[in-house]
Amino acid sequence: MPPMGSSGVQRPYHVLKLLPSLGWDPIILCPETGLYHTLDHGLGNQFDQLNLPVYRVKARTPFHLLGNKPKTIKPSSEWLSSVLRWLSALVFIPDNKRAWIKPAVKQGSSLIREFKPDLIVATSPPPSNLIIASKLSREWDIPVVFDMRDDWLDNHQQVYPTTFHKTLMAKVESQVLPHANAIISVNPVIQKAIQSRYPFSKAEFYSIPSGYDSASFTDSVPASLTKEDGRFTILYSGRFYGENQPDVFIRAVASVIHEIPRFKSRINLAFQGGLEARHRLLFEELGLSEIVQDLGYVEHDVAVANLKLADLLWVIAAHSHMGTQVSTGKVTEYFGAGKPILALAPHDGALSNLVSSYGPSYLADPHSLESVKNTLKIVLKDLEEGTLSPVNIEYVNKFTIESMASSFVQVFNTIIQSR
Repeated sequence: MPPMGSSGVQRPYHVLKLLPSLGWDPIILCPETGLYHTLDHGLGNQFDQLNLPVYRVKARTPFHLLGNKPKTIKPSSEWLSSVLRWLSALVFIPDNKRAWIKPAVKQGSSLIREFKPDLIVATSPPPSNLIIASKLSREWDIPVVFDMRDDWLDNHQQVYPTTFHKTLMAKVESQVLPHANAIISVNPVIQKAIQSRYPFSKAEFYSIPSGYDSASFTDSVPASLTKEDGRFTILYSGRFYGENQPDVFIRAVASVIHEIPRFKSRINLAFQGGLEARHRLLFEELGLSEIVQDLGYVEHDVAVANLKLADLLWVIAAHSHMGTQVSTGKVTEYFGAGKPILALAPHDGALSNLVSSYGPSYLADPHSLESVKNTLKIVLKDLEEGTLSPVNIEYVNKFTIESMASSFVQVFNTIIQSR
């Protein structure tokens, strides 16, 4: 929950924001504030203005033992992040938030006694949230819905130090997921993966994509992106992590400029979310430093303003493990911006399926320099000549937060009516 930032916060925040207008009054149970990888004070203020009942639980997770005031912590390199993820996976099952399970169940029971809710909803990751909801559901005989923003067992970011760790994780998952009344997945690929593991589950399975807030695209918040006349601004929004790195894209840009030198004065590369020193060295090595803007982490309203100003938005899903499951919430905000999209993604994956009907979308193999280079040349040609395909507005309208929240409520109402 806010003030934590990142794209993962947007989905539950926007559902909560719209539930009261759709006939549901949410009561929010979440950990107390602590260390986050990103902070978004603007989003935090918007969340506070909703005046929703929020009960924050004191938790002794690693992120709370180091302080209970909202602040950020970020490893100095992706290598260190990888090491910390491995160590965390070695020690914590199902995740490093598990220390909030016991106090959350206790607080949740108190809230159930007081408010007598009709339904329990939990969003994941982290899976610890699902364990809490499952325990409360079974103890109090209240239906429960799980919202899976990523898969649990086969999460593309999940690390298993040994086969024993994966076996143990599978056992924990099997004690939780089959007992849900409904499991909502962010895309059909994740839905199919979970459903195949639990074909005899009592749960109803649904796929509901994330949405963008059209109101945020009409706000007049100043952009932090500097737009230069005569240049096409190519923007990436978000962090790079694990195998999801920009190296192939950066080298493709350098290759295009080598083949067509005039593009060096026509391209501006912008990144919002933060670059590492390694990325900057690569820009320098390839002679691209002068055309790069590193905007760092920006709050959500500024990020949207930057999307509106860019000429081309790109996204990547280069994970070797379960990369076909990745659809990433930022893409629906790209839809809201109405700009052409370059997707570096598997051809048979959730991300490629998501952008295929958008209109001005271009797909390239995230691991192939030649594929990215050739696709980039086609995009730049279309930008120069004004031959971009029109945005499929009817398709884009399916991805508003209003559509997303209404789909959630339809699931909730179906469960209640079947009781």
